[in-house]
Amino acid sequence: METLIKVYYVILGIILSCNSPPGCLAQESICRTGWVYFDSSCYFFYTAHHVTWKHATMLCQTRNTYLVAIETAAENNFIHTHAKRLGGGYWLGGSDEFVEGQWEWASIGKPFEYTNWYPGAPDNQLHHQDCLMTKGIFHNGWWDDVDCNQVGKFICEEK
Repeated sequence: METLIKVYYVILGIILSCNSPPGCLAQESICRTGWVYFDSSCYFFYTAHHVTWKHATMLCQTRNTYLVAIETAAENNFIHTHAKRLGGGYWLGGSDEFVEGQWEWASIGKPFEYTNWYPGAPDNQLHHQDCLMTKGIFHNGWWDDVDCNQVGKFICEEK
């Protein structure tokens, strides 16, 4: 009976410390207030501001963070889940502004390794869609190339 009680308290301790499944390693305490933890990074979904891609990049930099760089399917699923819940389009840190067709995470200077393009994208419609956005309405967290002067919400990331 004593062993059963000890097991109960161990399990209770794990449950009480676990508010961010899966994995149940609660790490929100390492993030700033209002930020969300996922896989070694903290994210903030700016929903009050609708700004251009360059303005979003600058706003993240003023907070010593960068416009989100999605490097895995798991990270994309995390971003999509939150974007869908909050609604609207969100700027991501990707761009092919410097060399057309060579997409990179401008925020961290790395070419894309993982992608999740909307079918038919990137299409560079009207020859000036050089910035990356995900929209909560897209199934599967698809990405789209859009005009950098369009306005949208944005996501800052801090590692």
